[in-house]
Amino acid sequence: MRRIGLLGGAFDPVHLGHLAIATESVYSAGLEQVWFLPANQSPGKSPHAAASHRLRMLQLATQDDPLLAICDLELSRPGPSYTADSVAALRALHPRTEFALILGSDVLLSLESWSRAQWIAEQVELIGVSRPADQPLAEGHPSGLLRGELRYNGLDERGGIRFVRGASILQVPAFGISSQDIRRRLAENRPVRHLVPSRVHQYLVASRLYRP
Repeated sequence: MRRIGLLGGAFDPVHLGHLAIATESVYSAGLEQVWFLPANQSPGKSPHAAASHRLRMLQLATQDDPLLAICDLELSRPGPSYTADSVAALRALHPRTEFALILGSDVLLSLESWSRAQWIAEQVELIGVSRPADQPLAEGHPSGLLRGELRYNGLDERGGIRFVRGASILQVPAFGISSQDIRRRLAENRPVRHLVPSRVHQYLVASRLYRP
């Protein structure tokens, strides 16, 4: 049975940090691929660029890497994109695939606030990505997760979430890049070529996305 990582988000725009997270997850977690799962609309906020632009930039960023792929499932559904709905749909479409959901470590440790959080933890493995600047998670932390290790965790005592298929924390150095900062830099006519893949940079220049 193959193991596939799912990396969701607006990707508004996709940047080198996203690619670093995906690639490091493949090698450190033993995944066959990571599928980028662009949201039509994240709950509580709307994307700045249209779905067609965000999808095209993802295609340009991943087209030469066989370890990375795109799943446009959420773009085909109207309204906010909920992870539980996507997990249910993907498990139905790919019954012989094990999925691992890749999240920021802060999101993983506050998973109880999500819609159908316990159900998600029963369906997929969870990988929390942290930056080197993040506070290390100590042995006695309620989550039982250690930064830099892939480690099973049975129960998050604070929220009562039982990570049935396991959870882990993975450190990725380039995670400090943010789409918000890239949008701000573009609006201010500042360079971003060092923050995004070269083809995505060419697309941003030609389309003038995020510029006033």
